[in-house]
Amino acid sequence: MKYCMRTASLWFCLSLCFPALAAEPDPLLVLLQGSSSAEIASLVDQVGGTVTHDLHLINAVGANLSRQQLRKVLKSPLIERHIDDLSDTRLPEDHPEEEGSCRVRGHIELEVTSSGIVWPLYNKKSVPAFLESLELEWPLALGAVTSISFGDLVIAPALYRDGASGSLKIDFPPARRPVVVDRADLQVSFQSSPSERTDPPVRQSDFTLKASFSGNCNTELVPGYENNHGDFYYNYVGGVDALHRQGITGKGVTVAVVDSGCGSMKH
Repeated sequence: MKYCMRTASLWFCLSLCFPALAAEPDPLLVLLQGSSSAEIASLVDQVGGTVTHDLHLINAVGANLSRQQLRKVLKSPLIERHIDDLSDTRLPEDHPEEEGSCRVRGHIELEVTSSGIVWPLYNKKSVPAFLESLELEWPLALGAVTSISFGDLVIAPALYRDGASGSLKIDFPPARRPVVVDRADLQVSFQSSPSERTDPPVRQSDFTLKASFSGNCNTELVPGYENNHGDFYYNYVGGVDALHRQGITGKGVTVAVVDSGCGSMKH
């Protein structure tokens, strides 16, 4: 009788344990960021987790942690930011795009060519964006505008040839508005060459550009610093400014970036 009761008690305990064991989820793939990736990695080790990636450039680590371990880690003042489930690969639900709005952005850098300037514009929505007006200011030393094109469309000279020297505004008729589908380059040519006939040479900071589109949105050229051409911020942080000083710019070279991300990938 005692043997049967002990056996029944054992099976009763096991029956309580099995659901708990079965319900234990897989470890979370988390990103933890703070002021020191080394200190955060040590913290992960202390709670029994596993560091999967050392992301010291952004003072972060990728780690495998249970939900309970993550709660312990987040109590530490070392953690300033976290993403708690990188293993969730479900795609976000599709949301319909807002009607009547547009998302067109101009490139951060203006290209100065031998004949004028080139400013790429990018449409971030799936519907075409129609250019309603264009405002431009440029150095007087360049003379008058001789031609304007927008993507494959050549703008009729009648829309700008009577404008004042150094500035113009074009209001495009509804039936002749330039369009941006994915990308369109605004190209403007002047009487004098920006790269050869001006002293000192013209820079991005000498130009003002504003493009206004249907849907009540517009984009403007980012004002360049006076030394933007020789000390561009992103060139500096990327360490390529030393190459630029030697005349090595990489212009015309195609670059591919392959990034595994922070979480473990199965493919």
